[in-house]
Amino acid sequence: MGKYGFKESELPEWFATDELNKFAHIYFKQKDKKTSKDRAMLNHFIDVAVERFKKLDKQRKQDFSSQGMKYVRLYSFILQITPFEDVELHKLYVYLTYLLKKLTKEKGSTVHLADEIALEYYATKKTFDDFRLAFEKVFINKVIDRMDQNQTFFTRILDDEQFKNALMEFMLVETYEKLNNMTI
Repeated sequence: MGKYGFKESELPEWFATDELNKFAHIYFKQKDKKTSKDRAMLNHFIDVAVERFKKLDKQRKQDFSSQGMKYVRLYSFILQITPFEDVELHKLYVYLTYLLKKLTKEKGSTVHLADEIALEYYATKKTFDDFRLAFEKVFINKVIDRMDQNQTFFTRILDDEQFKNALMEFMLVETYEKLNNMTI
């Protein structure tokens, strides 16, 4: 893994770190000091990255989108429970948030952990307490199934009870609400 958690081989080809830094420099300007030219430059940096992304083969697109979404979701979750301390990671979070919104979605894009749990439970909608019991069993099984994807993170879930409970509670509510808002 290289800087920002992506494979080194993926960064030089199309992910321009200097572009990310220029984007962040403008993005983090005081709001009253941003001009319309600044906003146009923010869009330009993202659009240039999107054009490079479009030239990648399907697998590399899926890999980057998947890794990017995982990073944004995890970083977003971590921001809810602890203040950010690493400026580089925060710059990447903001940049990826905007970039991922503009990337075209491919058919068969990845399914996220919360979505997998929701899909397993979808067949039987029940009360929140019933859902909690089923969710906790499925959650632990999914964590174990995904250990090879990020062993450090998933080991922490299994070893740190407070972290596991915070993550599980967050995903429980998100998944339950998603299920109850689905239309058949």
